Amino acid sequence: VAGNYTWLRTENGDTGEPLLRRANNKANLDWNLCLTKKLTLNVDTGYIGHRFSGPGVKLKRYSTTNMRLTYQVRPGWDIYLKIENMFNKKYEEIRNYGTPGFSVYGGTEIRF
Repeated sequence: VAGNYTWLRTENGDTGEPLLRRANNKANLDWNLCLTKKLTLNVDTGYIGHRFSGPGVKLKRYSTTNMRLTYQVRPGWDIYLKIENMFNKKYEEIRNYGTPGFSVYGGTEIRF
């Protein structure tokens, strides 16, 4: 289990306004479970607090959860199934720009 938290205070040196798209509060929690010798499960949750996308345009806070199941076929070769935005949260990182909803990916990872 790993986690982190950031409290950030930013300021534009010319205007004194907060810098755009930087949340005052941000946190992450990451669980990595070894289910068997070859099978691992990772679940991570991230929280982003309020921030501004433009002068006077405040974006809502949000959190997302992702999951990844990995199976080691042999040393250096894994296959995985990944789910992003597991709970299909609607959020904006930038005003009026969409973000992906619930998404599922599969693949292979080879290290040498």
